[in-house]
Amino acid sequence: GEQLGHCSEHASAFVLAGCRVPADRIPRVVEFLHGKGMACSVSVAAILLEGLYKAGAGAYANELIAATKGERTGQHMIDQGAGATMAAWSLARKSNTTYSQPWACSPAY
Repeated sequence: GEQLGHCSEHASAFVLAGCRVPADRIPRVVEFLHGKGMACSVSVAAILLEGLYKAGAGAYANELIAATKGERTGQHMIDQGAGATMAAWSLARKSNTTYSQPWACSPAY
């Protein structure tokens, strides 16, 4: 097929987590993801982390999990009163969010 010049965090995360990526391309994909931070939804966060671990970028995945600053962190969920993972990163993003979403378990890695 035709090669595209576009990348997305979601596509890159899913590829690392579930596909066989040629070894020479993995560093480039990880570098791209490193520049994005946790720009994905709560549900995709687990896939992003899984992909990073599989790609040998576990230290960066751990940084994302342990992050305490910013809206897209487990700490932000705790700051909003969550006792379990929320359905969205914040009430501002999903006003009818819940505090018990199994697909949002990425902070529990």
